[in-house]
Amino acid sequence: MTIDLLAARFEIEQLIYRYGHVLDAGGGEPFADLFVEDGEIQLRSLYADRTDVDAGIPWKEQGLSAGAELQGDRLVFRGRQKLHHFSLPKGNPAIQFHVVSQPLVTILTPTTAAAQSYMRVYATPHGQPPQLKVVGKYSDQFIRNNDQWKFKTRTCEI
Repeated sequence: MTIDLLAARFEIEQLIYRYGHVLDAGGGEPFADLFVEDGEIQLRSLYADRTDVDAGIPWKEQGLSAGAELQGDRLVFRGRQKLHHFSLPKGNPAIQFHVVSQPLVTILTPTTAAAQSYMRVYATPHGQPPQLKVVGKYSDQFIRNNDQWKFKTRTCEI
């Protein structure tokens, strides 16, 4: 493995970790800046490919009212404005912690890459200990533009 490939993997892993930190800090423009201009987040059920479970789409009604588009088995937030809106706190005063583990990064070309990782979200309501709220996995597509890696697509299966 070359130094350039190692550097690319490191930069992408840092982007993956930064996503949770920025989201937990309140999101907004810093969150949208993690994505390319037409970047997107897709929400889909972890069980969508199983025929023995009626999976549904996570947070379907909330997502549609927040500007997401319904595309098959997923909600899609596309573009900076919708990503910005997706990242803002939603009336829940709990402190959140997005925890990502085991990122597997694949460099596809000098300007494209993909990754898979696992995620957990803990919430700490006022005066209570942290509680595990969500588990799932991320599937990511990245683009390198102006010497910087950014998310093109982040699919969150929960």
